[in-house]
Amino acid sequence: VVGMRDSDEELVSVRRVWLYGMTTHLPALVLFFTPYGSAVDSSLVPGTAVDADLHFYPGRPGLRALVGARRREFSEALWHEPGPPVKQAITSWQAALAADPWLTEWPVAAGGQPKVEPWGAFADPDGVAVPLLGHDVWTLLALTGGEPTTVFGEMTSRGLRPTSVVLDSVVTPL
Repeated sequence: VVGMRDSDEELVSVRRVWLYGMTTHLPALVLFFTPYGSAVDSSLVPGTAVDADLHFYPGRPGLRALVGARRREFSEALWHEPGPPVKQAITSWQAALAADPWLTEWPVAAGGQPKVEPWGAFADPDGVAVPLLGHDVWTLLALTGGEPTTVFGEMTSRGLRPTSVVLDSVVTPL
């Protein structure tokens, strides 16, 4: 579980939970809806790993899923490999947008380095960079010290909104 974002839309509260397959490297979005003001399902906690079946809804791109049978849950999600370069995250966003032009965000993993100059960018070793968005940019810079890492987040037309970062092989929510 690499990210979560709550929002209130009219009379409904919505929780978006981003998953990223540790072996498949495929993203998934699980949505929870509840009447405004009611408690929202909190069974998927960012920074934890869950061994479960995912059932994807039809549509393009295949993103939205429902969690099926759970075999076990882990206390923390571990990530031992470098994330794909920023260029690959951008290409993934472009392919998803081509499949569904109404998308506003797409979950990605990206390996690179947070940069202060230019302000708020995330760049891979080849110099391909994307702007960092949201209030968690300062947290990302503080936690990483500007060192290379893997970031999970929501890619949008404006840039990357980080939701979690890998620190010492542990997926840490921002």
